[in-house]
Amino acid sequence: MHQLRIPALIALLSVLLLTGCAQPKVAVPASLLQCQPQPALDDVMDDHAVARWMLDTVDAGEDCRAKLRLVRGLVQS
Repeated sequence: MHQLRIPALIALLSVLLLTGCAQPKVAVPASLLQCQPQPALDDVMDDHAVARWMLDTVDAGEDCRAKLRLVRGLVQS
């Protein structure tokens, strides 16, 4: 009788210990899961258009980095 109880007790304690270590799932807002798209690059662009495209590309990258920082703060807290 004791031979059956010990493995069952070990299994039960293992399940309890493992569920105690589980991390709660963090809800990340959908707005943080989408970055600004990279601006399209036209086939023919003058200097002003290229400069605008470069600035828009930098802005899109900063948008992604800012959102990633927010997500990291949610997940690591």
